Amino acid sequence: MRRLSLVLIGIMTASLLITSTPDPAVAQKYVPRKVKYKARKLLRKGRRAYKRKRFKKAVKYFLEAFKVWPRRELNFNISIAYGRLGDKINAVTFIRRFEKDASARELRSIPKWLREIKDEVAVINVQGPDGATIKMDGTVVGTVPAELVILPGMHLFVIIKPDGKRFAKRDWDVKPGLRKVWEVVEPRVVPVRQITKVIVRQPVPPPPAPARKTLSKWYTLTVAALAAVVAGVAVGTGFMAKGLHDDYEANPTRKDREDGILMVNITNAMWGVSGALLVGSVVLAVFTKWKSSEEKASKENSTWTPRLELGVGQGGASVLVSGRF
Repeated sequence: MRRLSLVLIGIMTASLLITSTPDPAVAQKYVPRKVKYKARKLLRKGRRAYKRKRFKKAVKYFLEAFKVWPRRELNFNISIAYGRLGDKINAVTFIRRFEKDASARELRSIPKWLREIKDEVAVINVQGPDGATIKMDGTVVGTVPAELVILPGMHLFVIIKPDGKRFAKRDWDVKPGLRKVWEVVEPRVVPVRQITKVIVRQPVPPPPAPARKTLSKWYTLTVAALAAVVAGVAVGTGFMAKGLHDDYEANPTRKDREDGILMVNITNAMWGVSGALLVGSVVLAVFTKWKSSEEKASKENSTWTPRLELGVGQGGASVLVSGRF
C-alpha cells in the first residue's frame, strides 16, 4: 500500500515536473522559471520526506510548493501526506480540491484507503449571507459560503452576520458519509399587532363548607312522645298482669292463667317498643335542627350586657348577677 502511494506521488510529481500541455486557464498565466525551479525543489524535498515516513515534513514541503506555484495536482500530494498522518479532515479537504476538473485517469489514481477515509467523514456546503461567520462547537471554522469537512457526531452550528448578530443556530447529528447543502435563509419577520389585554381577576371565594344534614325538631319530639305513650301502655298492662296474677293465686282458674300470660307478653312487647323508640329519638336528636337560622343570627348579633349587683340586708350580704346566658 505504501509503495502504491509512493508510485502515485511520483507520477503526480513527474507530471508536474515535465509540465506537459497545461490547461488553457493555467497557460494564460505566466510563471517565471525561478518560481518553477523553487517549486520543483520543494516537491523533491517533500517526496524524500514522504519516502522516509516523515509525513509532517512532507506536508510542510508540499504546502510551501503549492504556495510558490499553486497547481491543482499538488492537492493530491498534500492529501496523501495528511492521510498518512491520520488527519482525515485535511486529507478529504485537499483530495476534493484535486478532484475538481480532474480527468478519469486522475480519479482512478486515488488509492482505496483514501476513498475509505472520504466515506468516514461528512461534507456540508453552507450557503447563505456572504461574509457570515460559521462557528462549530464554539470555534470559527470559516465564512459563508464554505464547504466544511467534519467528523461525524453531534455538533452545534451558529451563523453570525458581519454586524455581530446571530443569524441561525442548528444542532446537527452528523452521520458518516453525509453530503449535504445547508442553505441558511434569513427568517421572515412577521409584524405582530400589539394588543393590550387587561385581565382583572376576581377574588375566588373559599369553597362552602359541606352542609350538615339536619332534621326538624318535630320528628325527634314525635318519636320521644311515642316512646312515652308506649311506656305508659306498658305500665298499664303491667298493672293488669299483676292483678290477674293476684286473682290466680287467690282462686286459680285456667282463664285467669291464660289472661295473665297474655298480659305479661303484651307488657314485655310494649317495653321493647318503648325502648326502641327511645333509642331512635336519641339518634334523631343528633341530626335535629333545634334552632332556625334567624334565631341563631339574632343571637349572634345581639349584645350581652351582664350586670353585677351587691347588697347587704338584715339576712346578710347578697350578690346578684343578671344578663342573657
